[in-house]
Amino acid sequence: MLHRLASVALLLIGSSAAGQAIVAPTTQPSVESILARHVEAIGGAAARDAVTTQRMTGTIELPSLDITGELTILVAQPDRIRVTVEFEGLGKVEQGAAAGVGWANDPFSGPRIMAEAERLLLSRSIDAADPLKGFASAVVVGDESVAGRKATRIKFLADAGHEIDEWYAKDTGRLLQRQATWQTDFGPEEQTILYSDYAPVGDSDLLAPKRSEQTFGTNDLVIVLDTMESNVQIPDDAFAPPAAVQELLDRELEFVP
Repeated sequence: MLHRLASVALLLIGSSAAGQAIVAPTTQPSVESILARHVEAIGGAAARDAVTTQRMTGTIELPSLDITGELTILVAQPDRIRVTVEFEGLGKVEQGAAAGVGWANDPFSGPRIMAEAERLLLSRSIDAADPLKGFASAVVVGDESVAGRKATRIKFLADAGHEIDEWYAKDTGRLLQRQATWQTDFGPEEQTILYSDYAPVGDSDLLAPKRSEQTFGTNDLVIVLDTMESNVQIPDDAFAPPAAVQELLDRELEFVP
């Protein structure tokens, strides 16, 4: 179970861009207009584009197992991210992506290269340019109730075999919930994330959720961000994969024709 925690943590970061709408029922606002309203509700496009790097720290807790870990997330636009979760007595869980490659490493399942569908999902969590990148279609499903609030649901479908449903609050316009389904090396994954406590990212005008309550399988976890910094200096090697992952990448390159 713990090998999935870094992946879960990545979904805390909500997509903050508006892209081209593909399909929308005539009785509902378009995909484009819903995403554009979300961008305005979290500070606007100028605030979003002004943030090129982020460093976030906090805790990740599994209440049912009485397990807590220290979480660090590093992001550098347009495509680099690294997540580290430190569990006392259990070890370190890491995950990252850069240059079209996603990877994960933990003491339970070892190093691995992400399947394309999982990598696309990870890239979506940090892509501030186009929330439809990697997806074949998007459609407005309709209005539903989420945590006692009215929200409009959008379904994104990808050729790679996964789908994402997102619910945007009718009152604020912000991303309220995300449900993701995709295939991994460990089988099918489904995760549901409820976002709350939007707050400024560092000294910027960009808002992001500081809290997420997540469910995957029969397990629940809570992520709370204590710090969210913007435009911090992050060395390039901070995104480099661990040596064991790099060995896998080098091995794959040997077989590329």
